[in-house]
Amino acid sequence: MNHTPQSYLQRLNVLFIGTSLDDPNIRRWLYTSFRERADQRAKYLQEFYCRNYPDATYEAKLESVRHFWLRTRKEGDEKLPIAEVESIMENLGVQVVWCDHYNGVQGCIRELAKKGRECDFGRRSVPCSD
Repeated sequence: MNHTPQSYLQRLNVLFIGTSLDDPNIRRWLYTSFRERADQRAKYLQEFYCRNYPDATYEAKLESVRHFWLRTRKEGDEKLPIAEVESIMENLGVQVVWCDHYNGVQGCIRELAKKGRECDFGRRSVPCSD
């Protein structure tokens, strides 16, 4: 049963909406798939640059972000600052997309699709104005 969701998270992009992402199984699957992608990418970069590429691991992490979490600024544990939430999700390979409320979800998704085509997407925060 663990192989099916793990397989999906390894191969496909996922947009999480309306979930806390607190489930330990989902976090484990996200972490495992992210680590595998990042490790493979770092190995490729080291081989491509003949083992002389000190930033291979860092670049591999940036390039391995595959999933997105649409989240309002008001939901969840308000004890955690936004930067800490983003840092936790970054270690799972998830880019947090912040929006003010869920009434403008369609606008946020359109903006996410538009920003997803930019070359530095996934390397910075993605605020969503709804």
